[in-house]
Amino acid sequence: MTSDRIRHSRETHVVGLTVLVLVIGSLIGVLVGAPPSPLITILAVAGLAVFLLILYRPDVGVVALVFMVYLNLSDVATEFHNAPSLVQIYVPALLAIVLIRRTLFGDRVGSAKQVVIALGAYGLFMSVSLLHASLPDIVSSALVIFLKNAALVCVLVLLITRGATLRAVVWALLVAGTLLSALACYRYFGGPFATDFGGLARATVNIDEGQITEFRITGPVSDSNVFAQIMIIIVPLAIDRLFHEKSLGLRCAAATALVLSTLAISLTFSRGGFVALVLMLLVMLVHRRPPLRHLLLLAVVVVGTFFVMPKEYTERIYTIGAMLPGRGATVESADLAVQGRLAEMSVAWQMFLDHPFVGVGVGHYEVYFQQYSMRMALMPRGQARKAHSLYLEIAAERGLLGLLMFAALVAVVVHNVRFSIKQLREAGLEQYVTMVQAISYALIGYFSAAVFLHMAYPRYLWLLVGMAFVLPNVVRGELAPNDNQRGDFALDGRA
Repeated sequence: MTSDRIRHSRETHVVGLTVLVLVIGSLIGVLVGAPPSPLITILAVAGLAVFLLILYRPDVGVVALVFMVYLNLSDVATEFHNAPSLVQIYVPALLAIVLIRRTLFGDRVGSAKQVVIALGAYGLFMSVSLLHASLPDIVSSALVIFLKNAALVCVLVLLITRGATLRAVVWALLVAGTLLSALACYRYFGGPFATDFGGLARATVNIDEGQITEFRITGPVSDSNVFAQIMIIIVPLAIDRLFHEKSLGLRCAAATALVLSTLAISLTFSRGGFVALVLMLLVMLVHRRPPLRHLLLLAVVVVGTFFVMPKEYTERIYTIGAMLPGRGATVESADLAVQGRLAEMSVAWQMFLDHPFVGVGVGHYEVYFQQYSMRMALMPRGQARKAHSLYLEIAAERGLLGLLMFAALVAVVVHNVRFSIKQLREAGLEQYVTMVQAISYALIGYFSAAVFLHMAYPRYLWLLVGMAFVLPNVVRGELAPNDNQRGDFALDGRA
């Protein structure tokens, strides 16, 4: 207890000294230079407050990071508000704070060895495209994006070392998902000309001769199918917290997240999102075999959500059955959206056949799309397109070796999940077992939707991969809890 008091006093003195230095430095800057605008002053004060908070409680900082990443605040800030990328500023600040606390207080951080090896090998193989790609600048840009996402994963691994922090991160995702879902519902039911809430509730609206022909919610991203994919992540996490939180308030919050996220998926009108959601739920039912009362409650939620879904979405879902084998459908009879996707996937497959080992180069699918499309006499497309499948995109751009590298990364993720469930269950920590299982279902949902979607917003993929990479550190933290690490979140008064 004495050592804890000494350490606490030392932290307080360091934070106080930091405040004093920053205040004095700010005053000198104001006296020497021109007075800043009121907005800049407010943002500077807010930034200073946040910095001091995460300096004292870095676990709060990593939860805030997850919240910002899921809301896609970085892209929203740059695209809609001409502001700098928040994540690009925030992630280096968190890494600096980790180093400061490690040096001054000897904080234990999570082991990053697995991440360095796995992501290092993945990034090294991506750089192979520099040797054969026709446009190395495109490869370089992709590598920069990868390094930024690798830094995100490293921050998660270094700072999420206890089950309580992981639980807080899960709740950060649920709160963010509830917020986006609520804004999406308001935007849709308020009409196509309702506010987009500063870029958090965007939509694609097509009007032909005064009639709305398409109105699909895209949330904080630019594609409705991607929005459906990231909302699928929320569903298993909400189901888990609904049945395993002890607080009635938190269970109600989880139920709200479940209902709104499911409804938000329907407002995207994404058929691929529907297929991925159903597949994920089937895996959950087969694997978990929940009690009858849980099944009845979920049935009520599903049926209730179905009745408030837009009629147009249910009609789009019915078209999925017409495309199944044996139903007599052909590519020509499919709607234009399906024809376009099949064409884009066919191009990706042909690129893979032409360059089977290392592909055409990272980021080069768009470069060669028109050339292949004309050569294969596919439906004309007025612009460069994406592969519309993560796996075919990897095959086309990185070849068989790239697919093997991605499969190895997924294998590490699967190993971490299975290892963590086994260790936590043997330790009697069932409250964390169900949470890890929920994260694994979220991964299944995301990767299922990726069959129909390319990697348009890779940050979401790496956020999920990062949550899988933190699991061994969480297990070690729970099995050896008496360490020098802050991770004592308590959402309902219990750690």
